[in-house]
Amino acid sequence: MIMCFRMLETNSTEEEIEELKLQAEKLQAKLQNKRMELGKILRTVSARERLFDQIPSRAELSQYQKRFMELHNQSEIPIHHISLLRIARKSQFF
Repeated sequence: MIMCFRMLETNSTEEEIEELKLQAEKLQAKLQNKRMELGKILRTVSARERLFDQIPSRAELSQYQKRFMELHNQSEIPIHHISLLRIARKSQFF
């Protein structure tokens, strides 16, 4: 950018150079504003991606269901055995 101004200095008037410098400053400010807007948008996208990542997929839900059923079946077996043991003990005394 400096080289452009140096080249213009030799061929242009000082007014034209100042005008170009002002235009360059305005464009730099506009670019900075656009970068800020982009940053806000990227933060919003990132936050929404994190929310979506918290939702389990169908495969994960299927695995959870399968594991809950396994745990449920495991918990029923000891209760059934305990009730059979109680019946067996009662029958020993009669």
